[in-house]
Amino acid sequence: MFTDNFAELRMHRRHGPGDDSFWPSFTDIMTVIVMIFLLAMVVVMIRNNELIAQLRTAMQAEREQAALARRTASEKENLALRLIEAEQQLTLARLENLRLTSQRDRARDELAAAQTALRQAQTDIASLQAGLAATQGELAQTEESLTGTAADLERTSRERDDLKTRLDESRGRYALLQRQYQQRGEQLRTAALNVEEVSGELAALVGQYDELREKYDRLTRPARTERGKVVVEVRAVKTDGARAVTIKSPGEAAYQSVTEEEMHAELARLKEQFPNTLYVKIIFPADSGIFQDEAWRFTTDLLGKYDYYYRQPTQP
Repeated sequence: MFTDNFAELRMHRRHGPGDDSFWPSFTDIMTVIVMIFLLAMVVVMIRNNELIAQLRTAMQAEREQAALARRTASEKENLALRLIEAEQQLTLARLENLRLTSQRDRARDELAAAQTALRQAQTDIASLQAGLAATQGELAQTEESLTGTAADLERTSRERDDLKTRLDESRGRYALLQRQYQQRGEQLRTAALNVEEVSGELAALVGQYDELREKYDRLTRPARTERGKVVVEVRAVKTDGARAVTIKSPGEAAYQSVTEEEMHAELARLKEQFPNTLYVKIIFPADSGIFQDEAWRFTTDLLGKYDYYYRQPTQP
C-alpha cells in the first residue's frame, strides 16, 4: 500500500485489505546487517585472541630457548675453565712426581754409598778386633814374660792403652756409621711414601680430567634433532594403575598397542638397523596419569639404550 506515492517502511504498520506485499522492511534489513557485523566482529575478536595467545606462547618459547642457550654457554665456559685448571694441576703433579723421583734416586745412591761405607767400617772393625785379639795375646805373653823391670812394664802399659784407645775410636766410628745408615733408611722410606701419595693424587687428577673432558665433549656436541633421522614414536599412558605402551615404527601410519617386552624388541631391531640415525620420540599425553619421576626414568632408559644422540656412534 502506498501513501502519497511513498512506500510504507514502518515495522508494525497496519495492513489494509488487499495488502499482501512480501518485501522485507528497511528496519529488518538493517537488523540483519547489524547482526552479521556483530557476528563478524565476534569471530575476528576470537581469532585475534587466539593469535595473541599463540604469539605469547612463541615469545615464551623463544625466551626459554635463549635462557637455555645462555645457561649452556655458561656451563660450557665453566667446564672449559675447570678443564684448564685440571690440566695445570696435572702438569704440576707430574713435575712434582719427577722431582720426587729424582730425590728418590739420589737417596738410593746415598744409601748405597752409606751401605758401602758401613761394610768397609765393619771390615775395619773386624780387622781392629783381630788386631786387638792379637795384641791382647801379645800383651798376655808380654805380661807373662815380664821380668819385672819398670821400663818394660811402663812400655807395655802404654801400648795396651794405645790399643784400647784405637779400639774405642773404631767402636765410635762404627756407631756413627750405623746411625747414618738408619737416617738414610728413614729418608728413603719417607721419599717412598711421598712418591706413593703423589701417585695417588696424580691418578685422582687424571680421573677428574677424564670426567671433565667427557662433560666438555658432551656439551660441544650438536643439538639433538629429528632432521635426517629415522623417527620412532612411543606413547605411554596409565590405565587402572598399569602402564600401557603404543608404538609407531618408521613408515607406519598408526600406533600399535604392544607390551613393554615387544616395545624393547622392536626398538632393539630398529637400533641394529639404524645404529646412528634412530631418533626415539617419547610422548606422554596430558591425561596420561604418569608422574614426573616415572616419566623421567622411562625416558632416560629408552633414550640411553636406543636413541642415536645418547649412544656412542658405531664406527663404520
